[in-house]
Amino acid sequence: MRILCSNPNKSEKEQSFLKTFLAARGDLHIEKYDKGESPDYILYVSQERIGLEVTALVRDKFAAIRTAQDKCLQKATELARQNGLPIVNVKVKFRTDHDRIDVDKAAKELVEFVEKKVPDLDDTKSCHDYESGLIYSKWISIHLGTVNGRKWLTDYRFERINMNWMRINPVGEIQSRIDEKQLRIPNYMQKCDKCWLLIGVDEWTAPEAVAITEELESHVFSGDFQRLFFLRNIEGSVIELRISSHI
Repeated sequence: MRILCSNPNKSEKEQSFLKTFLAARGDLHIEKYDKGESPDYILYVSQERIGLEVTALVRDKFAAIRTAQDKCLQKATELARQNGLPIVNVKVKFRTDHDRIDVDKAAKELVEFVEKKVPDLDDTKSCHDYESGLIYSKWISIHLGTVNGRKWLTDYRFERINMNWMRINPVGEIQSRIDEKQLRIPNYMQKCDKCWLLIGVDEWTAPEAVAITEELESHVFSGDFQRLFFLRNIEGSVIELRISSHI
């Protein structure tokens, strides 16, 4: 069973990508694998040891913004607990996904907004404020931890409403990631017979949202990895991209 984390660390992300890759590409007949470091995994196929380097295609600017938003939601959860709010599920669309936020101020104004709304909430439906008037949060949805008096939520849940702009066919970004890993191939090859590169995305996050068309699938990337794979983790799909060292 695959487990998807809403805010995975590097190790959790690599493990999730690997599990999805193995499930989607059973045709590769991978017998077992070992966790490594440079490359991230050693796969065993027949008599060969194949190094698998795993990386995510993340836009660094958006990733920093998303990290600040995640910290805000974590802080809001802590404040709600400290203030003794009823158990609630709060979903937030931040006012912008292009600018950093003040984590403490954003969390404080969000919890204060929820506190004012809670006394008037009806546990038969969600409360939606599409324009909250707050500095950092725009659309806020609140649902009590009970439905018709029956508990459905055991702890506070503050989460993001995701509305993503997708990159279409990020050829340049994929090539840049190959180039970055290319420098390490001599080190990888000391531990394996061949080396593959797996580039993945968790499509539900703006830093990683992409759309792939036949144009990208027919593009030939440059590099010395024997095989190149692109993984969509939430969708659970893997495509093999073309790569050659003779371009």
